[in-house]
Amino acid sequence: MTPTHVFFLIYDGFEVLDLSGPAAVFAGANTVLSREHYVVRVLSCVGGPVRSAAGLVMMTEAMDSAAPGAADTLFVVGAGDETALARVVDNAALKDWLITAVARVHRFGSFCLGAFVLANAGLVAEKRVATHWAALPTGAASYSDVEFDGESLYAKDQRLWTSAGATTGIDMALAMVAEDLGRRVMGQVAERLVVSGHRHGDAAQRSRFLAAQVAAADLFPELPAWLDQNLDRKVLVSEMAARVGMSERNFYRKFVAKLGVSPSKFLETRRLERAQGLLSEGLSVKATAAAVGYASEAKFRVAYHNRFGVNPSADGEVK
Repeated sequence: MTPTHVFFLIYDGFEVLDLSGPAAVFAGANTVLSREHYVVRVLSCVGGPVRSAAGLVMMTEAMDSAAPGAADTLFVVGAGDETALARVVDNAALKDWLITAVARVHRFGSFCLGAFVLANAGLVAEKRVATHWAALPTGAASYSDVEFDGESLYAKDQRLWTSAGATTGIDMALAMVAEDLGRRVMGQVAERLVVSGHRHGDAAQRSRFLAAQVAAADLFPELPAWLDQNLDRKVLVSEMAARVGMSERNFYRKFVAKLGVSPSKFLETRRLERAQGLLSEGLSVKATAAAVGYASEAKFRVAYHNRFGVNPSADGEVK
């Protein structure tokens, strides 16, 4: 099979994780397949060394030396700050090259502030575009013809794929691998990268559960790890209270006051987050339900759908 090229367009001050995370996903797919399905190429306006916002330097090819084709993917990487973004947005040669290249490729997209580069070139008008939540006011004020989404991790609108940047680029790249090569390959790539689970594009950028997890570790340092070791069985609130040396009533009161959720709801969320990872790795729905402590597959399916908005079979192998 002819390899498909994945082009990343970068510039001085680019966000390195927007490049390295997704690139590792595509390279990981090659490793899983034992063949070069994806060829990753990094471009810049004139080629040569390009310095990231973190100070790391990447060698690049000149964009005029590349000719993206009908089977290829093209990304504009995000900027580390608005100064770097302003320089690239004002580059007329880059804008012209993008317009021509996007017309040819199979799909195109951006990470974080890279969406503004596409918007300035008129390539995402009337499209839904995911970007970082902090950039939403700027995007809405600057490009009124674009439907900016500051809530979702990533979004797909026909050929256009956009993400909020940073780690969400990994989730979006995994979704592309699933579309190209199937969910089993995606799961194997995620496992190689030690990704706990593939997150849906419509998952929230700012996680209430993450805040609760941090608060739980702060209030009860040993409890989250102990819960993770016991997800495959029924755990009572009284056991949690005993684990931290408190009465059940006092434990419940302090837990809810600090975390904003009940101990049972917190535990259920941990079960379902673990389940999502297991399904992405190819475990069956029935085996996953048992592994995370559900007495029946039917109850697990209901809980999973209520939490993520999809059936568990959509996140794993359809049985």
